Amino acid sequence: MIIDRFKSIFKRILRRKILLISISGGIIGGLLIFFLFLKQPEKVEVKAEEWSRATVRYLVVDIPPGAFGRKKEFRIERIQGDTANAYRRLGPFISEFYSVRPSDNVDEFALKPLKFRYYFPAQYYYGPEYNNLALAYIPKSGDHYRVFPGSQIKKDDKGYYVEVSSFHTSVIGIVAKVPKKQELGISVIKEAPKSSAPAILIVPGEDPTFRGEMHEIGVNFWEGVFPDRTIALYRYPLIDSRSLLYNQMYDEFKKSGRASYVLFESERLYEELKKYDKYTFDVIAHGIGGLIVLTLLKNHPDVKNFRKIVLISTPVKGNNIVNPLFFGAAFYNKDPKIVAEIFGIPERMAESASVFIFNYLEAVNIYYRDLLPDSEIVKGLRNLSFKKENLLLISGDVPPFDIDFSNTQLARFYPELILGRGDGITKTDDFKDYPFKHETYHASFLDIYTKEEVLNRIKNFLSYTPPKFEGFKEETYPEYLPVEVVEREGTGVKEEEKPKIVKIEKKEKMRKYELPEGYYSTEIFSEVGSMRFKSYFGGGILGGEPYFLTEEGLRNWNTLLMRGRGGFLKRLDDTISLILNGRRIFIDEIGVREGESVDLPDNVEDVLIAKNRSLIATRGIEGISLYVLRENTKKKLITVPGYFAKLVPVENGYLLITDQEIVYFEKDTLKERILKSAVGRDKYNVEFLDCLRINGEYYILTKDHYLIVYKDGEYQIIGEGWMGNDKMVKLGDNLVILGDRSLIVLNMKTRKLPGKVQIFDKEIVDAFGEGKNLYIVFKEKDGFSLSLYRMR
Repeated sequence: MIIDRFKSIFKRILRRKILLISISGGIIGGLLIFFLFLKQPEKVEVKAEEWSRATVRYLVVDIPPGAFGRKKEFRIERIQGDTANAYRRLGPFISEFYSVRPSDNVDEFALKPLKFRYYFPAQYYYGPEYNNLALAYIPKSGDHYRVFPGSQIKKDDKGYYVEVSSFHTSVIGIVAKVPKKQELGISVIKEAPKSSAPAILIVPGEDPTFRGEMHEIGVNFWEGVFPDRTIALYRYPLIDSRSLLYNQMYDEFKKSGRASYVLFESERLYEELKKYDKYTFDVIAHGIGGLIVLTLLKNHPDVKNFRKIVLISTPVKGNNIVNPLFFGAAFYNKDPKIVAEIFGIPERMAESASVFIFNYLEAVNIYYRDLLPDSEIVKGLRNLSFKKENLLLISGDVPPFDIDFSNTQLARFYPELILGRGDGITKTDDFKDYPFKHETYHASFLDIYTKEEVLNRIKNFLSYTPPKFEGFKEETYPEYLPVEVVEREGTGVKEEEKPKIVKIEKKEKMRKYELPEGYYSTEIFSEVGSMRFKSYFGGGILGGEPYFLTEEGLRNWNTLLMRGRGGFLKRLDDTISLILNGRRIFIDEIGVREGESVDLPDNVEDVLIAKNRSLIATRGIEGISLYVLRENTKKKLITVPGYFAKLVPVENGYLLITDQEIVYFEKDTLKERILKSAVGRDKYNVEFLDCLRINGEYYILTKDHYLIVYKDGEYQIIGEGWMGNDKMVKLGDNLVILGDRSLIVLNMKTRKLPGKVQIFDKEIVDAFGEGKNLYIVFKEKDGFSLSLYRMR
C-alpha cells in the first residue's frame, strides 16, 4: 500500500505536453546551448527560426560543465506515426514528442542537472499567476508519462517557455492542465472561532499527502487530528509547476546572491507570518518543510507568532539520498539482479531502492542542493535561539519499501537506509548533538505522521490550556454617569438637562440561513446527456442552449458556429458576449453577430463586453484598475487593491472582484464596496475568490473555503473552511456551490442549507446553467466533457 501511494504521488503531478530535440554536449568550460528546429530528425546543429504561435517550435538544452565525466553526444529524433499517437493518448499533451538519447546508447545519470527549456505559443499563457503547463517525459516502457516536478513557466525576449532541471533524458513533451491561479502562502483550511488555542500551521515537504487534502470527502486530514483548532496550510511549489510570477519573485530574490529555494521560502513564510500577526501558531512541518522553518528561526529569531514546533523527518544535517553521483554509480539504469549480486542484497530490495531514490531525487528537483550535507543551508542550522522545550524533533528508524542496507557496502553511502538508524531521509545519529528534544519511532518518513502513537505524541506536545479566568474584582467606589449641564436662557442659572431621546430607524435584518447538523453524500442532480471535446476556454447558457469556446472556436453542442481563438465569454442580461479573433461577438435571440475589434493591454485580468461599451480590468503596481471603453474614449472608473480581478455580471449591474475587495456598479456608477473587514475577516489575510449579488445579498466565496452571505453590514458564515470554492450557479431559488469534485445546494427561498452533498469522480472545471438545467464541465484524461444535469 505504501509503495502504491508513493508512486501515485508522482503520477498525480505529471500532466502536460512537451517537445524535444537534438543536442551535443560535454564538459567544455561553459554552457552549451542548442536551439533546434523541431521538424529536423537529425542530430546537433540546426538553425533556429522564428517560432509560430500555432505550433511549438523550440527546445533549448543546457549542459553545464562537469555534467558527465567525458564528452557526451545526444541524438534527438521526432516521434511520429502510431507511436506518437499512442503517446498522445496517455495524457493532455499539446506538443509533438522528441526522443533525446545519447548517441553511444549509454544512458547515464548526470552529475549536474541538465536544463530543458521549451518555448510554447502565447495562447497557452493565461497570466503570471497561472501554472497550467509542465514538461513531461515518457519512460522506456511507453505505457505512462511522468511530469517533471518543479516545472517553471518563464519569459524572455523570445517568448514564454517551460523550463526544468533533470539528471536524465527521455522522450519529452509538454502537458497542460486546467488553468488555475497558483495558490501560495498561508491559507486557513478550517477556523475554530470559539477556540482560544493557537492555530495549527502545516508546512509540508516532499510528500504531498502531508498537506492532508482529501478532496473526495471535502475535509482535511489535520481537521480530524485537531477538531477544535484552527488549521492553516503553507503552500509553496516544491513539486507543482511554478508560475511566471513565482519565478520572477525568486529571480529578484536571487539577485541578492542567495540562490537557495529553502532560504527563499523561509523569507516568504516570514513575510506571511507578518500578515497573520494576530494569530499564534503551533507548527507541524515535514521533511524540507522543516528545513524552511529552521532556516526562518535562524535568520529571524524575532518571530513572535510561533508557540511550539514539531519537525517530522527533517534532515537537519542533510542526506545522501540526493547525491547524484552515488545514485548514478550504484543504481541508475542498472540491472537489479547485477546490483543485488554486487552489493549482497535481495534483487527486490535493489529494485525498490532504485525506485525510491530516483523518485525522491525527482521530487525535490532543484532543492537537492540545499539537502546535501555540505550545503550552506544545512551548515547554517547549528545554533538556533528558540526555546528548547518548545521544539520537538521526530524521526523514524525504518527505511521505506522494506529497504535495509545493514552490513553491506551501500551502508557507507546511504546510512538513511539502514534499519534501526534511518527512516529514508534522516538518520538518528543526526540528532544526537542537536540542541532540541528528539524522539524516534518505528516508522518511515512516508508514514510516520499517520501512526497513532506519533499523532498522540504531537497532540500532547501541542496541547493548550487556556489561562484561568479569575473573575471580576469587586469595586469599592461608586460610579456616576455624566450629566450635561446647560444654562437656562436669559437667567444665567445652570441646571441639569434631561437626556434627549432620538428615534433611530433600523433596517430590516438579514434572514439567517438554517444550517444542518451534519452532511451526507447523495445524488442531487441526475445526468441527462454528455459530450466530449479536446479543449475548453469558457461557456454560458442562453435560451436553454449551451455556448462554449474550444481551440476550434465558438460551439453550440456539436455545431461549430465561428472559427478562431477567443475568451472572456460571459452572459450579460439576455446576451452572451465574448472576444473571438480580436473582435467583439454577441449571441442573442436573433443569432450570432460580430462587432468591432478590441485591443487588449498585456496586463489585462478580465473583460466584460456589453453592447455599447467594453469593461477592462488590468493589474498594475498600484493594484487593479477598471476602465470603460466607448468607441474611441477610455475612462478609468476605479483603482482598488488586489493581485487578481474578475468581472461578474449580476442583477442590474456587475461586480469587480479582487482578492481584497468587491465593488458593485450600476451603469458604471459605483454603488457599494465590500472590504474584507466588512465580513469580520480582517484579522487575517482572507482572499475573495468569487461573488454573486442576488436580491441585494452578496454570496461570497473565499480562498480558504468559506461561504459568506452579506447584506447592509450584516453577514453570516455558512461554510467554515470546507465549502467548495470553484463556482456558484443560480438556478431559480437555488444557489449551487461547486468544488473540485463536489456540489452543494443552498435554498434561498426557504433559507435552508440541506445537508446533502453530491460527489463526482472527476475534476470539475466549470459550470453554468439556468432554470432547472445545470451544465458541468469535467476534466477527462483526453480532454474535457460537458454534461447536462437536472435536479432530482
